Amino acid sequence: MTAFDTTDLLTHDQKILFIQELDAALDLRQEDGKDVWNCYHNHSHARRILGEMGLDVEKIVTFFEKHGGFCDCEIIFNVIGAEEIGDDEQPS
Repeated sequence: MTAFDTTDLLTHDQKILFIQELDAALDLRQEDGKDVWNCYHNHSHARRILGEMGLDVEKIVTFFEKHGGFCDCEIIFNVIGAEEIGDDEQPS
């Protein structure tokens, strides 16, 4: 279980939606045999998604940074846990 799993800054359904949206924005894919994604080494995707969801962007980004998420891809790999990505769970 990760810190993201246990935080109450987002509801369960908001967590699922955030993961899905951030995963889609990062667009992890293979190009010429290499893993590539759309991370700009900042929180631009996360900030946009959280804002669109009407959440407290600054508070949640601070939480991500405290748990090793210093950019969008690090939120996936260090905070959420890459194994959560691609989970078929849907918001209720």
